[in-house]
Amino acid sequence: MKESYTLKIRKTPETEQIINRLRDVLAVSGIEIEYFPVRESLKFNFDTSAVRDRATRHAGRKKKTDELRLTVGEVKEMLQNGRPKEIWEILGISKATFYRRIKQMEEKSDTDWFME
Repeated sequence: MKESYTLKIRKTPETEQIINRLRDVLAVSGIEIEYFPVRESLKFNFDTSAVRDRATRHAGRKKKTDELRLTVGEVKEMLQNGRPKEIWEILGISKATFYRRIKQMEEKSDTDWFME
């Protein structure tokens, strides 16, 4: 989402020099500055998502994009037979992720099959 903010400033002999340094620093983050000497104001223009992307490290494990190797029916059957370890091994997810997803599924959907 594109945004812009205007800020009133006081003009001093060093104003333009400071604004040029500020412009260079903020450009790295994707923020552009416009200086209006007559109105004694600065206008900051930026795209919120672009600034966020530049500010994050993109750390953490990347999500797997492989196709699932189990059908929902197979997962249900394995859960009812008490074999959850097989499920998380086949899907290549951790035990914690498996149980977190089961919890999310219980909260979001019909879980009658789960309670049988």
